[in-house]
Order: sequence, then structure tokens, then C-alpha cells
Amino acid sequence: MKSETIPSPRIPIWLQLSLATMVVLAVSIGILSYVIIERQRTSLYDHIVKLGSVSLSYVADNAKVPLLTDDTLTLSTLINNVASVDGHFYAMIVDTEDIIKAHTDHEKVDTRFEPFERAGERVQQGAVTYFNYRLPDGRPVLNLSMPILFQEKQLGEVHVGLSVNFIRQLFVDERAFLVAATLIIIGLGMIVAVMYSLRFTRPLSALVQATSQIARGNYDFKVDSSRNDELGRLGQAFNRMGEELSRQAMIKESFGKYVGSEVLDLITRSPGQAWLKGQRSEASILFADIRGFTAYAEGREPEEVVEKLNDFFAIATEVIFSHGGYVDKFIGDSVLAVFGIPVAHPNHRERCIRAAVAMQRQLARAAGGGNPLLSSVGIGIASGIVVAGNIGSSVKMEYTVIGDSVNVASSLNSLAGAGEIIVDSDGTMDLDGFAEVEALPPQKIKNREQLVEVFRVVRTLCCLLAVLPILAGCAVPGPQSGDDATAAVLAEQSLVLLPASAQLQALRDEGSGRYQEAVTYWRQAEILVDEKITFLSKQLQEIAAVYARQGVDLFERKDGDGARQAFLEALRLDPQNQTALDYLKNRYQAERTIEYTVGEGDSFATIAESVYGSADYAFAVRLLANGGRQDEPQVGEILVLADLDTLFSKILLDYSKQIRVARRLFADKEYEAVLSVAESILSDNPGDEEASYILNLSLVRLTERYWDEERYDEAIATLTRVDPAFKNVSPLIEQVRTEQRQKEARDRLQANAALFRRGQELAAQGGYLEALAMFLQVDSTHEGIQRAIADVKQQLAVKAEEQFKHGVKLFVEEDLTGAIAAWERALRLDPNHTNASDSLEKARRLLQRVKEIN
Repeated sequence: MKSETIPSPRIPIWLQLSLATMVVLAVSIGILSYVIIERQRTSLYDHIVKLGSVSLSYVADNAKVPLLTDDTLTLSTLINNVASVDGHFYAMIVDTEDIIKAHTDHEKVDTRFEPFERAGERVQQGAVTYFNYRLPDGRPVLNLSMPILFQEKQLGEVHVGLSVNFIRQLFVDERAFLVAATLIIIGLGMIVAVMYSLRFTRPLSALVQATSQIARGNYDFKVDSSRNDELGRLGQAFNRMGEELSRQAMIKESFGKYVGSEVLDLITRSPGQAWLKGQRSEASILFADIRGFTAYAEGREPEEVVEKLNDFFAIATEVIFSHGGYVDKFIGDSVLAVFGIPVAHPNHRERCIRAAVAMQRQLARAAGGGNPLLSSVGIGIASGIVVAGNIGSSVKMEYTVIGDSVNVASSLNSLAGAGEIIVDSDGTMDLDGFAEVEALPPQKIKNREQLVEVFRVVRTLCCLLAVLPILAGCAVPGPQSGDDATAAVLAEQSLVLLPASAQLQALRDEGSGRYQEAVTYWRQAEILVDEKITFLSKQLQEIAAVYARQGVDLFERKDGDGARQAFLEALRLDPQNQTALDYLKNRYQAERTIEYTVGEGDSFATIAESVYGSADYAFAVRLLANGGRQDEPQVGEILVLADLDTLFSKILLDYSKQIRVARRLFADKEYEAVLSVAESILSDNPGDEEASYILNLSLVRLTERYWDEERYDEAIATLTRVDPAFKNVSPLIEQVRTEQRQKEARDRLQANAALFRRGQELAAQGGYLEALAMFLQVDSTHEGIQRAIADVKQQLAVKAEEQFKHGVKLFVEEDLTGAIAAWERALRLDPNHTNASDSLEKARRLLQRVKEIN
């Protein structure tokens, strides 16, 4: 790819940004500085006036009491404090008779105040009055004055004189500072503008270089994207663009991973050949679909449905690939697979059927993991001529097959039940030796005029590894036979046999070091083990059925005990044997039954207690309630139970052999019931070691329960019943008594803690006296009580201090009556409060003075 050289810009962006930023910054700062300086001139004057007003307020507020008491020393101190501030010429206090009571010039004290000459316009701003005038030496002065009021009565005036020249000098200083700051900001702005301009333009230059690399086809070229800003995001986007271009180039070369490996091999070996245009070939079509999937999906969350469906697709895909098939597509909950295309296999029918059988086996095995969809798959298989090729448009294309066999496979799939495999007549050709099928009634297939013969695959033929040495003439790991006759017997007992030629070929491969084929036969052995387990389970069910039929025969001959034993043996072999369960239920229902409606909180134990008078018969309710069950009864359910006053009670107790009842009750932690059953056994057979063991162990477990529930007396009484030969319980009894004493001590602590918490609550609500009363009732050794009492007393002192401060606040606000009342309350809370006592006496004297003035 030819790349052109990009010319350098005449004026770089960083220089343009720097110049523009500096110009804007200089103009903006200049205008802003001018406006600020002018505003500063006015605000500075106002500030000085406010400063003088603050001085006036300070003197006026603090001169009230000294002026009332004629305390000239305090008044002079106030004036000197104000005059010590820069910019003040003088300060003075004048009473209502125009006598100067305090002045910064002590010679003017007790002289008459003379009005100001050459005074300018007077301005009133709240309580402050100010005007300009000149001193005899010509210096300009700003005079501010404020009346001194006490309870809305004027006691005099305070005057403050400020230097106007001082105010002007402050303005000049402020203006110089602003000018210097403006120049510094402009200089710093220029430096920052250049730095940031370079920072922003360097990534752009890097992007230009990266663009050139991408243009040359170097899609792996990366730019720095570590910046946490828009340019960093631009770098990330550019890198993602390069990755996407690289990925698209790879897709263009290989057509991606959305076609099978066989199709991809065809494309890479012969692009544009016959496979692209389409070709006719003989193939076998496998169509697998989940029965009842729509109903299953409607009542569940989408995430769960997708997860379960993917389990099915994973197993189906693995099996199809392992048998040389090609997954054409997934259609909803269905899988369409092709055998014999695009890679030709002469035995595509055999591969297809073997894949279907293996798929059903693996699905059945995996269904035990809690995925019901895996046991609901039906499979249809059809063989014939199909058209295979690349089908679609210029926008979207896919490699697929079309033809009548595809439609037939889909129709046969709809005929297959859960776990079934249905094939057409073409699919059964050449199956002798590896599969067994059974014929079904001919079916009408869409788009076919005549009925189609269909078959159900029963099983494929596989071999037991024990007979392989006979067929192959060599040793194979697995069960060993003693001679040919024994091996022949094993072969006869195996399920079915693989073709001998295939076995011999597999063993030859193993001898040549090709172990993959040997692994295949070991997997077949695993399948045989599963089938053997299923076979033995069925044998147990059949034997149980024989006992059940024997019980029915004995029952009809009026042999109740024999029938009972036969039915109980049937239930031992197969707890779900309906004949035995129905007999034990219906035989005595006909004589006498009880209907029980399940209520809130009912269990098998409570129902047995209510109906039969003892929870020991819970197993009887569980066994005979509506045909036998393991789940707990539901509220509102009606249970039909036999009356245990009949022979049925004897049957149940004999069936359990009593000791079985005791074991089950112990497993259910119903220890009280275990005691009853075990004692009954021991009364008949005092030497029964198992009953004695269960009895003593139940007593220990019951003691632990009482102990955990803090029922100490019952725990001790139960322990005394334990056989000393079983366990020495004396230390355990002492431990229980010790814990009982500890509990009593804890109760006492809890009582103290309750009083302590109540006192804390009262203290938190401000009731300190009530809290103190609560604390005094608590044991003095209680943790934290002494500290709590001290804290309450401290809070009383704090409250007294608050009342004192409140009195000070009222005094400042000239509310002498309120201040006196507050200080009296403070003394009631803390009689030793010295400040409250002194202030109270002073306030009373001032109140008397004010009354005299009035």
C-alpha cells in the first residue's frame, strides 16, 4: 500500500492555542482588574465605615454599666482600646449633660463637649451618624457617633474619629497589590497555555503517526491511551478500531468461527469451487428437539431457560462431532445435524444412528443433575439425497443442506417421544450387525403422497470387555475369564455384541500404540455398568412384585400374618411397591378409617399424637397416608388413616420390630418417643443391649436439649436416669448445677443492668435527679455505676453553669429581671457557684440604679 507524506502545518495548533489563550487571558484579566479596583475603592470606604461602626458598638455596649456606675477608669480603658487601632485620631464618651466622661486626650475629661466646626453633610446609617470635617491642622477626619442606650434610655454618646488619609493609603496599597497579582497571573497563564497546548497536540501527532501505520496495514500498532481524558478515550477508540480492523481482516481470511471446521477446510482448500455453488450428495439427517419446551420455558426466568438449553446443546454438539457429524444449525430448542456432508463418510447412516443413541444415553445420565429438559429429547433420522452449499444473500450467507430428507427428519422428530429415536426405511439400510430396530405403523409425511415406513431404534450392539480376549486373541485390561467356556458365558450374559471385526481392529490399534480406540471401549464398559445397575434395580422390583403377589394370595386364603410378612418383605425390597402399600391401606380402610384435615403447623408427629394418642405412630401416618409419602402434609389436605384399634396397629408395630421404630425416631431426634419404645422393649427383654444403648443415648441427647433450653431441673432429672455403666453423669450433673447458679447470677446482673439502663435513659432525657435516684438503687459493685453517679452530678453542675451563662446573656440584653432569675436558678442547682452569687448581687444593685434614673 502506497502511503503519502503528510506535510507539516505552517502554524502548529499548539502555537495557535497558546497565542489565543494568552490574548484572551491578558484582556480578561486587565478588564477584570480595572473593575475590581474601582469597586474596591467604594467597598474599602464602606469597610472603614463598618469598622468604625464596630468600634462604636463595642464601646456603646461595654460602656453602659460603667456609665451608670460612673466608673471612669473602665470608660477610659474602653476608649484607649479603640484608639489603639490604626487609623483612629480620637475616641470619646459624652453623657447626656454634654460632659466628656472619657477621651483619648485625658486633658479633655470632665470638660464640656463643643460641637464640630466646618462639618460636612451628616449621613445616618442605622444608629450610626457620620460626616467629614477637617482638624485645625487641615487633616481630613471622618467622625462617627452612636448613642449609648440602656433599656431604651439614652445614657450618652460615643464618638470616633478616623483618618481619611489612612483610608486613601489603604486603597493605594490594594491597587498596587491587584496590579502585581494581575501581571503574575498573566505570566503564569502564558506558561500554562504553552504547556497545555503541547500536552493536547502531542497525542494528535501520535494519532497521525498511528493512522499512517494503519494505512500501511499494521493493525497491531497501538497509541498511548493511559490519559484519563477525552484524548485518552480517543486513543482507546483508535486502538479498538485497530483491533476491529485486525479482527475483520482475520474474518475475511477464514470466514470466522461461525462455520464448521469441515466447511472451513473446504473453503481454504478450494475457494469458489463446487461447494460454493451447491452439490447433490447422499447424507443422513439428525433432527433433535426437546418435548414440552414451550410449557417449560413459560413458567421460568429467561436466564434459567437459556442455561438449561445450553446444557442440551453442549451435549448434543459434543456427541455429533465425536461421531463425525456436522452441526448445521440450532433452531430454537432443536438441533439439525448432517452426517456424510461436507466430509463424505460411506457409513454415514451408522454414524448418525450411533450418535443418536449415544446422545440419548448421555442426556439420560446428565438429567440426574436437575435439568429436566435432558430427559425430554426426541430424535428423528432420515437418509437420502440432499443439496448442500452456500445459501443466502450478499449480506448474510451460511453453509447448509436442503432436500426432502431434511423435511422427513423433521417430521419423524415430531413422532419421537422423550428419549426415543425414530428413523425412516432408508435409515435402516445396512444396519445388521450394529443396531436393533422395531417397526412402527407407516406414517403420513408432509409433501409425500405415500405412507412412509418408520422404525424405532431399540439399541446399538456393543460388547462386554470380558469377551474381547477370545475375539482378539490378546489380553485386554478388565475382567479376566478363567477359560474360553467361562468367557463364553460372560458373553452370553452381556447385553449385546459389537461386530467381531471392529473389536479385532480396535485391539490391533491398541497393540500398535493407538490408545484412543481402547478408550472408546472403556467408555462402552461404563455404559454397560449403568445398564447393569438398571437391570439389577428392575430385578429387585420384580422380586418385590413376587412377594406382593404372594401376599395377595395369602390374604385371600385368610392368612393375615403370612400376608403381612410377604407385604413387608415386598416393601423392604421396593418401598414404592403399590400393591403392598394399597393392601396395608385399603385392607383395613374397608373395616374402619379416620379422616383427618391437616391444619396450620401439623406434621406427621402431631397428626399421630392427635389421632392415635402418641407421636410414636408418626411413621404409620407417613407410610399409609394416601398411598405412602415422604413429603410433609399440606394445610387443608384430607388424610384417610386406619384406626389403630384394629389389627392394623399390631401389623405396623410388628413390621417395625419396635427397635426399628426406635432407630427411626432417634434419627428424627424424637427422643421422648424413643424412651417410650425402648422401655417397652426392655420390659419384655431386659437384656436387649441395643435397646439399652438407644435408651441411654436418648437420655443423654434429651439432657443436652434441656440444657440448651436452660431447663436445668429437667436436665438433672433426666441425667439421673442414665445407666452408670453407660456413662458417669456425676460430673455432668455438677456442671449443670454450676451453670444453673451462673444463670441466677446473670439474672441478678440483668436486674441491675435494667435499673442502670433506665437511669441512663432518664439522664439522656435530662432528668438527672430521677436518674440519680435510679443509680442509687443499683449495686455499688455494678460496673460503671460510680462513674454514672459522678457523671450525673457533673451534669447538674453543667446545668447550673448553663443557667449562669443564660443570665449573662440576659444581662447583656439589658434584661436585668431575667438575669436575676437565671442566676437564682443556677444557685439552686449549685449553691457553691461563686460567679452566680457575685453577678446576682451586682445585677440587683444595677436594677436599683435604673429605677432611680427612671
